[in-house]
Amino acid sequence: MNSKFKKLLLAVVDYLLAFFSLFIVLYIRYPDLLGTEFLWQHIQIFSWLFLVWLLVFYAWDLYSFTVKWNSGFLVSAFIINLGIGVTLFYAVPSMEITPKTNLVLLIIIYAVLFIGWRGLVSFFLKQMAKNRKILAIGNDEHLISLMNRIKANPKIGFTITALYGMEPGNEAISSSIYLINDKSELKAYIEKEGIETVVVSDKWYGGVMKELYALIPLGINIYHLATFHDLFLDSIPIYATSEVWFLDHLRNVNNTFYNLFKRFQDILICVVFFPVILFFGLIAALLVKFSSRGPIFYSQMRVGKDEKDFRIYKFRSMRTDAEKDGAQWSKKNDSRITPIGSFLRSTRLDELPQVINILKGDMSFVGPRPERPEFVDGLAKEIPHYHLRHLVRPGLTGWAQILFPYGDSIEDAARKLEYDLYYLKNKSILLDIKIALKTIKVVLGKMGR
Repeated sequence: MNSKFKKLLLAVVDYLLAFFSLFIVLYIRYPDLLGTEFLWQHIQIFSWLFLVWLLVFYAWDLYSFTVKWNSGFLVSAFIINLGIGVTLFYAVPSMEITPKTNLVLLIIIYAVLFIGWRGLVSFFLKQMAKNRKILAIGNDEHLISLMNRIKANPKIGFTITALYGMEPGNEAISSSIYLINDKSELKAYIEKEGIETVVVSDKWYGGVMKELYALIPLGINIYHLATFHDLFLDSIPIYATSEVWFLDHLRNVNNTFYNLFKRFQDILICVVFFPVILFFGLIAALLVKFSSRGPIFYSQMRVGKDEKDFRIYKFRSMRTDAEKDGAQWSKKNDSRITPIGSFLRSTRLDELPQVINILKGDMSFVGPRPERPEFVDGLAKEIPHYHLRHLVRPGLTGWAQILFPYGDSIEDAARKLEYDLYYLKNKSILLDIKIALKTIKVVLGKMGR
């Protein structure tokens, strides 16, 4: 059972459980009305709400097999879903149903069923992880990193049981992993042990191509290291990925329909949410004005799509002399940030003026965060494939920002690029929605600290 099918199955059962919970509520409260138009009316209205709930679950990584579904995830997701439900029922006339007690009871019953169902899923995934065996080929640090990440995330559903190319004595190799010394043994070992998956480091492909070709009749899944990261770890390892891999996987980077739809979506969001943006923007402006001396707004040059420079706008969050010694990266707990500036940054309110950049077409709501020209040239020389992040419009928020929020070094920039490249390869409307919802989650989480 592949990963996409498992995710789809989870979503379908989650959706059906919501309807079952609704039926229980209506059966308890209105047993005489079941089978009438009353029941159909509830089904029609709640079906849309349940779809919104699935989007929240998606954003909360409840369909990811690389993230632990802890109690905090579940509780926060249900609180958000309750808030969405109450808001929709009060704000949208067509969804008017009374009493609202039904919604509260629905959430309680659904939460119990959902937690029980997901507990069973977690149990079976752990059992499956013992049986889905990987044979890894290579000896570099990136393969060792992959081994550690697989070991730390059992719900991915894989266990590395054998290695070819790794020297004995490496402390990363556990005693349970079998070392293959001769590549002629690969096929025999795979058949004997029932290996399902082979993961190959980039530089090792040429040396084992003949042996890998011989595995085709066995129906073995053979992954390039970068492809395995992409499918199961939501990133692309830049130091372990060649230009050939990108040539093969970035063919559709300029999808015309997606780009047009995303541009329309950006403008629509700006227009629809303009009153909300203006309200919070005025609050942020007043906070900056009365908390420290200096201008309310701050602007600087950034590198955008096709490596074209543009001027970005923000509410000022640092002292006016923050760069008296020249351009430098912002650090975690940066002493140059004002007390109000720290609040504005944690809530992302300092970014609101970038709505101007979005309307101008310099930026989008979702995309890689734009970097300063002073840093781009140096980063491009030090980090492989760095220029690829400029193939799309930069964003107000992005995949790297929600998964790797701080960066004040070349090493951090390289890690963030791994997530940016994942977004570049997999960009879609659904992924954009997920990033937007996860950004809300991140912001709310910081506000609650």
